[in-house]
Amino acid sequence: MMTRLFLAIDSGGSKTKLLLYSDNGLLIAAQETEGFGTATDSDTVHPVFLNVLKTFCDGRHVPVVVCNLGGKNKEQITKTIKQA
Repeated sequence: MMTRLFLAIDSGGSKTKLLLYSDNGLLIAAQETEGFGTATDSDTVHPVFLNVLKTFCDGRHVPVVVCNLGGKNKEQITKTIKQA
């Protein structure tokens, strides 16, 4: 049976934390990067954050994402996560 992955994101203005877990609670990867919570609300994805997500997930299928959306660009960050 394939391991199901869970991505936890804490996106704020000063920093963003990414944690990738297996379904049995094993931490697979962790990263802290620049904050994306101060970007302007937009109908487009956030290109830098999209690249961070794609690189961090490294082509792995992540069906479950839990995200704390700090800052003022919740719509843009949500769209970016969905596209990644």
